[in-house]
Amino acid sequence: MDSDDMAETRALAKVMLRKKARNAILDSTYNRYATFDDKSSVAEWFLEDEDRHYRANIPVTKEMVAEEKKALKEYNERPSKEGHRGKAQKKRRLAKAMNKVKQKAQIIADQDINEGSK
Repeated sequence: MDSDDMAETRALAKVMLRKKARNAILDSTYNRYATFDDKSSVAEWFLEDEDRHYRANIPVTKEMVAEEKKALKEYNERPSKEGHRGKAQKKRRLAKAMNKVKQKAQIIADQDINEGSK
């Protein structure tokens, strides 16, 4: 599935969370043309025309799909937990090393020796 299909599926799923909407969608999928077994008795042009023009009534708007695409994009762009953990660990190590260096520099600065040798 590409991002368009995934966004459309998510938008439809969001609509179908409500029982009334879900039942309406399922009821609209059943019609007298849904199961037409004997296609040999119907003209070929009729079947092509039905394929081209018959669309199920799915209550998903372009705005809803665009909103879901935006949500998917934001979800995919955020860093993982491991990335956050690694950055935090690196920051802690750097802070620890800086504290050690600062302590050594403070000890040297506090000694009573001439400025040249410091």
